[in-house]
Amino acid sequence: NVTVTGGTASVGAGTPITKTTMGTTVTLTAGAAPSGQMFDKWVVEDGSASITLADATSATTTFTMPAGEVSVKATYKAAPHTHTFDQETIKDAALKTAADCTHDAVYYKSCSCGAISTNDADTFADTGSALGHAWPEEGSWSKDADKHWHECSRCGARTGESEHTLDEKGKCTECGFKKIILADVSGDGQIDTIDLTFMRKYLSGYTVEMNVAAADLNGDGKVDTIDLTLMRKYLAGYEVIFAK
Repeated sequence: NVTVTGGTASVGAGTPITKTTMGTTVTLTAGAAPSGQMFDKWVVEDGSASITLADATSATTTFTMPAGEVSVKATYKAAPHTHTFDQETIKDAALKTAADCTHDAVYYKSCSCGAISTNDADTFADTGSALGHAWPEEGSWSKDADKHWHECSRCGARTGESEHTLDEKGKCTECGFKKIILADVSGDGQIDTIDLTFMRKYLSGYTVEMNVAAADLNGDGKVDTIDLTLMRKYLAGYEVIFAK
């Protein structure tokens, strides 16, 4: 038998030859493929004696030597690309998680060919891309009936949260929140005839700058003569229970 490897024919322990007898089994083995390529198929060249290859698409195949000269050529084709996701390229298409106030943006790694991984193990952080909190301007507060705080406009995080410190008129000395004191419609921190006068004018149709919510003494959602009566009784010294 004859073995042909990379274009060199040999017999036995590797003795080179250039010819053999008809009927000899010849084994062909293609040489190493060039970089980036892979074996494609064997091609019997023009002018060669006719032969039948056992498998023209196998890198190692055989044929039976005919009476004439034989010329067979190994051909190669581009090898399929194998992605290696080791490129840390920041681009919109590779974004996995956008940066927020406290976390950096996270991206998928890319292949040198431009393909982008979708595997969570192939990710990297854009160090230093966290946005930081967007706190309001000095003196601007978020508040409710009990507390005030500074709030990040992006994520809602809070800082400086504390309870209101109310002055004698029910106004917070830090944030300006004004607590509703029922019957104190004038907002001066006292319940007196001034408040009664404000309510009377309001119910008579006059435009009055008063705290309407503080005038709803019975808590029915409206200000009417019932509330005015409760105010009169309170100022007259009667025991009156206002709505909570």
